[in-house]
Amino acid sequence: MARRDLFGIQPFGAALVVVVGLVAALLIGCDHAKEMIEQGKKDAAQLQKKMSGDETKETTTAPPAATTEPAAPAATPLPTTPPPPPNAEQVIAEFKKIEPMDRTEDNLRQLAAIPEEARAQITELDMSRGLKLRDGGMAEIAKFPNLMLLKINHCLITDAGLKHLAKTPQIEELYLDDNAVTNDGLAAIAALKKLRILSLARTRITDDGLVKIL
Repeated sequence: MARRDLFGIQPFGAALVVVVGLVAALLIGCDHAKEMIEQGKKDAAQLQKKMSGDETKETTTAPPAATTEPAAPAATPLPTTPPPPPNAEQVIAEFKKIEPMDRTEDNLRQLAAIPEEARAQITELDMSRGLKLRDGGMAEIAKFPNLMLLKINHCLITDAGLKHLAKTPQIEELYLDDNAVTNDGLAAIAALKKLRILSLARTRITDDGLVKIL
């Protein structure tokens, strides 16, 4: 009869049991190792995911709000200096360059705006044939204290404009041809005591009106 060990198992069978036990242990160890590897992979994946999330948070973090610079105080406007008055001699020279028929009321106002001592040097004015001088512009005529000759033929003067001549008693020659003046305007002409020459061609003044100023 074959010999048995204490547990009733033959030596060969005992060896087989040991081998099987070792294989089983190895297999169990392999499975455990696989589980550990899989768990490590999972942990690594979770760690990587967490790190990626942290980086995303850092990347998407809103930048700090820009500080608003205080508004600069409004600049104080510098005081404006009025332009110097035009040179009187230059204004007179420019006026003389303009043909009488092209002279306007604006030209006359510029001439009347020069200093009085310069206006006192002007003794003649010719605004004829331009149809640019009206009753309102006649007020500028009174600003020339030494005016002796005034030509305003073929303008747009009426009796209302002639009233301004009462302020120019020094006039000696007056030309009013082709204007819409009537006998009613002759009172202003009668006030010109130094008048020597008067031309009223093609006006509405009649012979009866002229008798009043003779």
